[in-house]
Amino acid sequence: PEGLSLQMSLRDVASYIASLLAFILGLLTKEVVITLPAVLWLYDLYGFSRNSSRRTLLNWRAYLPYLPFFLIMAVPIIARGIYSGGVIPHFKRDVASQIYTVIPVLARYLKLLFLPTGLTIVHDVEIYKSLLYLPVILSAGILLLLVLNAVYLFLMEGVVWRLLSFFMIWFFVTLLPIIIFPLNRIMQENRGYISGIGFAILIGILLGRLMDNSRRSRLAYGLLVILIVLYGTGTVYRNTVWKDGVTLWTDAMEKSPYEPLTYNNLSVAYKRRGDYEGAKEVLYRGIRLSPGEWLLHYNLGNVYTGTGELDLALNEYDRAMRLNPSMPMVYNSMGYVRLLRGEVKEAINLIHVAIDKKKDYAPAHYNMAKALEKAGHLKDSRRELEVALHYATLSNSRKLIDNITRYMQKRGDEGEGIEDIAEEAVFE
Repeated sequence: PEGLSLQMSLRDVASYIASLLAFILGLLTKEVVITLPAVLWLYDLYGFSRNSSRRTLLNWRAYLPYLPFFLIMAVPIIARGIYSGGVIPHFKRDVASQIYTVIPVLARYLKLLFLPTGLTIVHDVEIYKSLLYLPVILSAGILLLLVLNAVYLFLMEGVVWRLLSFFMIWFFVTLLPIIIFPLNRIMQENRGYISGIGFAILIGILLGRLMDNSRRSRLAYGLLVILIVLYGTGTVYRNTVWKDGVTLWTDAMEKSPYEPLTYNNLSVAYKRRGDYEGAKEVLYRGIRLSPGEWLLHYNLGNVYTGTGELDLALNEYDRAMRLNPSMPMVYNSMGYVRLLRGEVKEAINLIHVAIDKKKDYAPAHYNMAKALEKAGHLKDSRRELEVALHYATLSNSRKLIDNITRYMQKRGDEGEGIEDIAEEAVFE
């Protein structure tokens, strides 16, 4: 009937607009949302959509509904390329090594779905520059077998097998960001959450098939109980690891002993506890393994500043600056240490460099205000405090906002700690 057809058409339009809105909101939240157009195309290819079929996908007009998604996706990509120096700056791999490296990584993600052992917040990933490595060859074989099975199930009769095939390909589609882009952190477990839905579908189908037979229903319930107990126990154990920063990063350091990230972040966790000696020991070990990692030297300088060992702090900041002269936080912290030593002119010069490198760097403006007050330039100091508060508010840095506000209320207070001005640098 014409009325029913119009009602369904309006419903389709509303659903389409809602999907575009959800896509826009998702782009502001999680980068994996960029795979949505590919997922929708796959959904139509498998014939799950009421208004699509495999034959219509051969017609170019069938692709017009996907065009707005790609246009929306182009906006943040272009903006990031203009304002951030590239879509994903600081690539560490060429195209060939990206392909050879991502193959074993995908196999590791697949392994974690079935056997979630060795979980850690950060994974060591070996970079391969050739196909002629055993892990690459074996992983490629596993992934090829998965694809061939997905194609076989796709060609079978029955919506259940086609659904399983869909989610087998879904695994690759939702991991496209790590496949295409040579991310510096290529292996992170949280990226496997959405791709792992296929595993739940597989278990559900297998248990459902067992329950179809009354003689095997007890077996199905038994397997379900075993899975709940095993995965539940593993979840409880992992929750103990996530108790605090020290337990989390200690676990990560034990499982990824060659990753500088673990030493850096564990030292920050110790420092936040007030355990400066523990922070020093961790950073010493990290620097022995990765002497060229500027951030380890920078955070060691912060620890030395916190313990009052200012000469050692300046030495570490100087090493960090030589390794990475572009980071404003290094000049900012060096300027603060100079200020603690009463070297006001040198402090102003160093903090000025930090501001030149990053105009909206609120901690540097905060330090500059303190230095200018020491130099007797009270008017300029007040202006820098206002600038610092403005940029801190824009960046929603609540702790820094509170520190600046307190300082404005108590001008000249010397009792504030190093964290007021020396920014802890944590790897993401």
